[in-house]
Amino acid sequence: MDLMAVSLDGSTAATNDSIRKGGNFLREVDSVTALMEEKKRRGAAYPYVNFVFTAMKRNISELPGMVALAKRTGVPEVKVVYLTVFDASLAGESLLDMQDTVRDSFALASELAAAEGIKLKLPEIQGEGEAGGMPHKPCAFAWRDFYIGSDCFVRPCQSSSEKLLGLKDYGSPLEAWNSAEMIKMRATVNSEERMPSGCLNCYHSSCANWNLKSSFVQYGKTFAPEWMPVDTGEAVSEGLQAVVAEAKKT
Repeated sequence: MDLMAVSLDGSTAATNDSIRKGGNFLREVDSVTALMEEKKRRGAAYPYVNFVFTAMKRNISELPGMVALAKRTGVPEVKVVYLTVFDASLAGESLLDMQDTVRDSFALASELAAAEGIKLKLPEIQGEGEAGGMPHKPCAFAWRDFYIGSDCFVRPCQSSSEKLLGLKDYGSPLEAWNSAEMIKMRATVNSEERMPSGCLNCYHSSCANWNLKSSFVQYGKTFAPEWMPVDTGEAVSEGLQAVVAEAKKT
């Protein structure tokens, strides 16, 4: 394992556990601390561990506390992603048009991170990104990553419900990787006129254009398990068998 991303949405148990229903902040912090201590004991470089913090109105003030938590637990990095709202019930948590609040929290966290030697990865401030009015920033996922859903359909990325191809229609994941569908994806993903429809409303933390309202608020988006077909047993079985068979060759 190269990377382990630990999702915590607050630097206190009260905030994190109110957002992540069923979560246990104290248990998770203890587990991460134990992991980092074991890594140090073994002199191991991997897995690289970071905290991923979904920033919203309820928790943005705790971002500096996340940096302090990283220092305390031995985690070297805090990555911040904005909450994208897909349901009207969460509209009040969006940081859309709250640039001053975001800027203040980012500044405090950045100052602490510099002092403590913690890497802090921040998204752009709304309206200050370099992507202008483009649907998304340049995307490299089609050349780097292969997203296979639990239904064994390949999708443009983890943030899209759009199906590119069915894994069961190919002899191996490698064959699917080099398929006409993937070649087309690579040719169109960064073209505003030709990109897949889901990419027009990109909200992926690495590629979203945070100048756009649609990166913060999207209603009516379809997610798993809503896109999961009713009868998937055979397809999933065949697809997973192909993945396992290919993995055994390496």
